[in-house]
Amino acid sequence: MRARKAIAAVSAAGLAVLGGVLTAPAAQAGNYGCAGSLSWSSTVNDVNGSKAGTIYDYFDGTTNCSVFVKSVYAGVSTHMAMDISNAKGAQSKVDDGQFTTYAGPVRVAGTGTGTCVREWVWMTTPGGSVLVNYTAPWHSCG
Repeated sequence: MRARKAIAAVSAAGLAVLGGVLTAPAAQAGNYGCAGSLSWSSTVNDVNGSKAGTIYDYFDGTTNCSVFVKSVYAGVSTHMAMDISNAKGAQSKVDDGQFTTYAGPVRVAGTGTGTCVREWVWMTTPGGSVLVNYTAPWHSCG
């Protein structure tokens, strides 16, 4: 009887630790690899008008850095792509691949007072149908 209780206690503790490990990466992501402070965020809807995720843009004084965190198919690998550009014509390298949580970070330097930025986000369903093809409005111009 004592052995069963000990095994149950160890199993429960292991599950609690395992649960913490599985959920920690999203909670610990913070700025998702971007420096600076949050300067702008926006909900992105899918082709059906439902929330697909959120764009977060961070600014460190010289560089804008953005990520797209999906809220639909979260935890499931889907094809996603994202980039950021500024009004001066500079553009980041596209972050393109299979992601389970977010696309990015993507960065564009040379921004600052008076130079707006905008992101482009693309995402498919797990079956490959286009779910999101979104270009953000110019923002963070100040």
